[in-house]
Amino acid sequence: MGARLVRLERTGLPSWSWDMASWSWPMKKISLGGVLLAVAAHAWACFVSGAQAASIPYPDPGTMNPVTYTFTATATGNVTAYFYGFQGAIYTDSIGMIDGATTNPYGLPNQSSSVGESFNLGNVTAGDVLTFYLNVVTGGANNLQNYTLYSNPALNPYVPPVTPPGGVNYKGDNQVYAAAFSGDLALSLPAGVFLAFEDGTGYNYLAEEVVLTNVSFTATPLPAALPLFATGIGGLGLFGSRRKRKAQSVAA
Repeated sequence: MGARLVRLERTGLPSWSWDMASWSWPMKKISLGGVLLAVAAHAWACFVSGAQAASIPYPDPGTMNPVTYTFTATATGNVTAYFYGFQGAIYTDSIGMIDGATTNPYGLPNQSSSVGESFNLGNVTAGDVLTFYLNVVTGGANNLQNYTLYSNPALNPYVPPVTPPGGVNYKGDNQVYAAAFSGDLALSLPAGVFLAFEDGTGYNYLAEEVVLTNVSFTATPLPAALPLFATGIGGLGLFGSRRKRKAQSVAA
């Protein structure tokens, strides 16, 4: 019985596939491999697309960002921050960068910077792992002393009160959100990495928003589509292994 080329309407897979029901048993096994390959390719496409299409600003306000980041210098040279904006912050927040043992000066205070204004965060060597920090000047608001927050949650501190009792514990909390940014010429913002800080516990990530150049990042955990991609590839490996074992058995 011959195979028929049919249209897949509701699967989310590529537009065309083979009608397995019309094939004899050996051909069904080939079709299974094709379907697994299509699933894997579709999952990988979702992964790449999702990584490129992260929302700006943070898409789940009120909930701490579950994704953490590792930031790396793309090339040897300067890392520059461009002011993107802020909303609702009552503190004066400024961004800075740590490269190894070097803590560079901070700049771009949120309360007085203009969109597109730039600040040189410091010179780096390609491959350097970078940490960004937010210098928070409270002026005593909310009975809190001045403090510093970091893109690495493990570095975030307990902030003591001006007058006990009080204080806020940020230890282990994720105070940043990052996404790829394609640039906005009208606002004098180049393509780069969008980085937004949260300076409190509202988790809107709007206290200080910048675009970074000469920086790349990886996210943990990876987008949900990647395990599906791995499952598809694993299925192909299992399928191929079974065919090989059967062929060896027939030859014997």
